[in-house]
Amino acid sequence: MIGLGSGNGGHAGLTFLERYIETMREQAGRVVSVPAGNEGNERLHYFGEMEESVDMKQVEINVAEGQETLAIEFWGATPTTFAIGLVSPQGDRIDRIPPRFGEEELVWLPVARSTVYVAYQLTETFSGDEFVFIRLINPTPGIWRIQVYADEFNLWMPLRQFLKPDTYFLDAEPDNTITSPGNAEIAMTMTAYNHLNGSFYASAGRGEILGLQTKPDLAAPGVNISGPGLRGNFVTRTGTSVAAAHSAGVMALFLQWNIENYNLGLFYPKQIQSLFAKSAVRDSDLEYPNRIWGYGIMNIERALDDFRVTGFPPRYPF
Repeated sequence: MIGLGSGNGGHAGLTFLERYIETMREQAGRVVSVPAGNEGNERLHYFGEMEESVDMKQVEINVAEGQETLAIEFWGATPTTFAIGLVSPQGDRIDRIPPRFGEEELVWLPVARSTVYVAYQLTETFSGDEFVFIRLINPTPGIWRIQVYADEFNLWMPLRQFLKPDTYFLDAEPDNTITSPGNAEIAMTMTAYNHLNGSFYASAGRGEILGLQTKPDLAAPGVNISGPGLRGNFVTRTGTSVAAAHSAGVMALFLQWNIENYNLGLFYPKQIQSLFAKSAVRDSDLEYPNRIWGYGIMNIERALDDFRVTGFPPRYPF
């Protein structure tokens, strides 16, 4: 179980950690449980799509007072080549920077008294997509505008913990907010819900891996869950990391059962994902899989029901 996440990267399952998790695809008896993240309602993702007869999209960001630095990642799909410009709240303007491989710009804005660093990578190492890194240093508070010349693109900011509460995209998109390594295809990516009333945890990350496959995979209890703390006491926690811990416990029980019934052969990670997806508890009023619940609520009892048949093969001694 990996109880952490990052907002960096193209959210396509291609970060170093996600690619390492993918190496476990051919290792039987192993599965990695990861959280979907808690960024769904934080307004830190923007999806842009160019309208007809318009060649520029303006993205507005509210920068809070005291935000000393702000990193923004721009990702656009090939084969189109993109470019960006920038306007400060005081009217300082950086005109359209022509994209060139390895291009870097460090610009001082005299009125805003802020520095802007822009770095282009026309073909990102693993995805091949265009990647533009923007860093605002000592940005003045107010509405900053990024002018994007692109057909379709995504912008992400870091996790909320690294930002002031009032720093956000004005027109944010809650989908595609799953944190890394939750975008790894082979990882069991868990979202959270309130087991007392059945409601979805609104802050949970959502979305697909940019259309490649549905994430999250499953939901598990993650709201006001009590458990042992570090000082011999009990604590109450909320979040998708709690749901991932719940999933890790369920996976441990399932793998133990699989070892005891080794005549079935040890299951591989993708098989385990499929078994739990098929056995998930679903609401008849919703369509599955979806970007909020994945395949539904995890249920180990139903996952084992398929093996409870007459004439189940006996267990043989080692």
